[in-house]
Amino acid sequence: MRRTVLQPAAIVGVLAMLAALVTAYQAETFHQCPDCLSTSWRSQSFVHFWRAGAMPLTTKSESTEETRLGKDLLPADHRHIWEFVYDTRYSLCFPGRRCCRLMGLRWRTGALAMAYENLPDFRSLIA
Repeated sequence: MRRTVLQPAAIVGVLAMLAALVTAYQAETFHQCPDCLSTSWRSQSFVHFWRAGAMPLTTKSESTEETRLGKDLLPADHRHIWEFVYDTRYSLCFPGRRCCRLMGLRWRTGALAMAYENLPDFRSLIA
């Protein structure tokens, strides 16, 4: 009986075909509140099957960064109105591949807001 031995090139070819059909990626979405300039990030990992769609690998994780501007100058009952800034997807299989989709808004951070956030002397002058 004759045994067939797989050549390394054949194994690499099969793995490349599977990688083309199934990919894993991380999706991150960024939002910003136009009133207080706080930011919100949402992140989730997916596996994508060619022609079948994506299936979540992890649960959604969300983090919010409140600004001093919002904490100090807006009422305590301020409710964020999250506006889309951009989202990005990057491959978990090929770390160098990154796709960024900019939609609509950009980061809205003016010079006075940045000064208030970063300079304690400026904050004491305003307060």
